Amino acid sequence: MNDQVKKYFLLLQLTSLFVYLGLYITFIDKITPDYTIWLEPWYNTILQGGFRSLRHDFYNYSPPYMYLIALATTIQAIPIISIKLLSLPIIPLAGYYISRLAYLINPQPIVIWVGFSITLFVPTILINSAYWGQADIFYGTACLACVIHLLHKQPLAAMLAFGVAIAFKAQAVLLTPFLCVMLIKRQIPLKFVIIPPAVLVLSVLPVVIIGKPIQDVVLIYLRQADTYHSLCMNCTNLWSIFPTVDYRTGVVIGFLAALTAAIGYVVLMVMHLSVHDPRQIFSAAMISVMIIPFFLPKMHDRYFYVAELLSVGIILIDWRELFIPLLLQVSTGNVYWQYLLRRGYLYPQFESGIINIVVIGLLLQLFMKQKRLKLIGENLPPQNALSDSSN
Repeated sequence: MNDQVKKYFLLLQLTSLFVYLGLYITFIDKITPDYTIWLEPWYNTILQGGFRSLRHDFYNYSPPYMYLIALATTIQAIPIISIKLLSLPIIPLAGYYISRLAYLINPQPIVIWVGFSITLFVPTILINSAYWGQADIFYGTACLACVIHLLHKQPLAAMLAFGVAIAFKAQAVLLTPFLCVMLIKRQIPLKFVIIPPAVLVLSVLPVVIIGKPIQDVVLIYLRQADTYHSLCMNCTNLWSIFPTVDYRTGVVIGFLAALTAAIGYVVLMVMHLSVHDPRQIFSAAMISVMIIPFFLPKMHDRYFYVAELLSVGIILIDWRELFIPLLLQVSTGNVYWQYLLRRGYLYPQFESGIINIVVIGLLLQLFMKQKRLKLIGENLPPQNALSDSSN
């Protein structure tokens, strides 16, 4: 790639960043119920009491995110803007990791640029941070980084990234079945299993040092799980299709179904996953973060977030699978619309759950297609419509 082409694509990337920045600023002052109920009181408590106030039991998010809220109190801006500015650079970081996937799969300059740029403008990803003010981009990007590092045969970096993801949000465990497969396939040395727990322990040390009881730290995730007693918290999973099931019965069935799905997933992947095919590995990761929240009860509307982020990579792997990220946006966008705008669902919620069944089916079909291509020894055809067909 000559210098002129490099300058051209650098200009395109900068243009994408400026447009992204403009969109982000457009939403940055929007106030949502989550901000009013949770984020603003946390911000004010830290503003008044300083960092040492984190030793008190007034929040139910993980300490690493609360450190960021403490950092936001030092920004000379109104609280809502200070909090949302924290996520501003992280979406481009996710775009960087998607571009690393593009470089591995199809190292054409335009493909790398498209991968980076699409990440900036995925509707639910942008709205989650810029409009909603949520923190999912932190753990989501760490999960993405974990997968990409494994594709690049960097297990140490991958497990560090997964540790960061877990430290930010317990939802990162949705990637655990995939990591179990990679461990069984000897892509992750057994000695590295200790890294994520070590990162988690290090991440909570500051609040323990200033006096927060260890039991309070340990119970943060458990308290989150016990906050609401509903099988489906506006989620697009199995329990949106069967909303009338008794809560206690559904919890038991749901956890058993999720466990069965996880075991079945691990068996399937151990049998059919080729560790030499980055396309198949990425698809396997995507399946993991789709099937577990689909069966688990008590899931929220944002629990398919990592799947939405990874779905950008599916486009780069095979443009013909464009329906997968599009369908995810349709299903998740429906519940985002209902919660953020309070105007009701765009279409019945149970249909969003059905759409995600279709997405899981398409992902499994893609995975097995990749396996067949590998087995018959065919070279994968050019699978990205944006690559240069003349080459």
